[in-house]
Amino acid sequence: MILISYGIKEFDGRLNEIIKSIEKNYTLKMICLTNSNVAQSDNHEYIYVNKRKYLSMKLYLEFFIKSIINIYKIGNKKKERLIFIDNFYAAPVGFVAKILFRRVKIVQDCRELYFSEDMPKLGKVFCLFEKMLLKKSVLVFCANKYRSQIMKEKFQLDFFPEVYDNIRLLEYHPETDMDFLEKKYQSFFQYEWNIISTGGFSILRKTDILIQNFKNIDNLNIGLYIAGTGSNKDKQILNSFIEENNIDNVHFIGRVDMNELKFVVSKCDIGIVSYHQNDLNNEFCSSGKIYEYMGEGLPVVTTENTPLKILCDENMIGISDNNFTDGIIGVIKDYVFYKKNVKSFMSDFSVEENNIDMANKIKEAIEN
Repeated sequence: MILISYGIKEFDGRLNEIIKSIEKNYTLKMICLTNSNVAQSDNHEYIYVNKRKYLSMKLYLEFFIKSIINIYKIGNKKKERLIFIDNFYAAPVGFVAKILFRRVKIVQDCRELYFSEDMPKLGKVFCLFEKMLLKKSVLVFCANKYRSQIMKEKFQLDFFPEVYDNIRLLEYHPETDMDFLEKKYQSFFQYEWNIISTGGFSILRKTDILIQNFKNIDNLNIGLYIAGTGSNKDKQILNSFIEENNIDNVHFIGRVDMNELKFVVSKCDIGIVSYHQNDLNNEFCSSGKIYEYMGEGLPVVTTENTPLKILCDENMIGISDNNFTDGIIGVIKDYVFYKKNVKSFMSDFSVEENNIDMANKIKEAIEN
């Protein structure tokens, strides 16, 4: 099977779990992006981002052409081409492959919930290809049960897309240099309460509100760490607010790979999950971050998006509140209670079962 993904491998948790699922039953060839100097000797083809913009035409054309070439190479008259299309950026590749080649079976993962009418410019094109590919695929996945219902109704499908929950844990690579990480972060995480947000900095995702709310927390030895990236404009807005208000306990870590992220999260006490509620993709978000936090034993504070609120309320693993001040103070006040519930929740939690379920559904769809 060939996996076509426009994700950057070292930063993409869902992609790495999909790889594990496919490899349970099939020999995998993958085309994806990377920022690392990985060797091209593992049966995969990596498109190096280097300093190119993620959605630059040059980068995407290289991805598209190499994907079609590799799909061509894996087929012959007696052998079906089995293709896994990851996300709407890869949908044009799948659609064109279905036209160009005979004996093609496509499995499609719609990890996002975007619609062409809500997207700007080029985004409309990717959404259109994803929609057209839905009825040409032998199997379609989405990220939670709420999205499955919405997709069936919105796209007028005669089936419910299968659910592949966006759950994963952070893992260290075997070659992890722990001494290096300890030295790099030796001056960090010195507060009594270390709070981590791994969603990057984005006004749309309420990072400004998080920092403003954080400023209002008095009489606590508390620090906020923000991992990830965002636009230069948003960074300038946030830095200006921090400077104007003399805030000295908010720290930007930047973008780190999954390996380093595990180290950072493990040093913290509470995880923040923040999404806006202005569209269906975000209102019915499927956050892998919440499981990454809990995998390191952290209770969470989340915005009040439907899946996050239900998960928090039913399992008491944190507080879902659009007022971050109240949420953080509430978790700290009953920290032992929430910490215990996280431990209990994770004791019955299995990423492996989720991956096996995907693997079995793919095999059944392809062999029938």
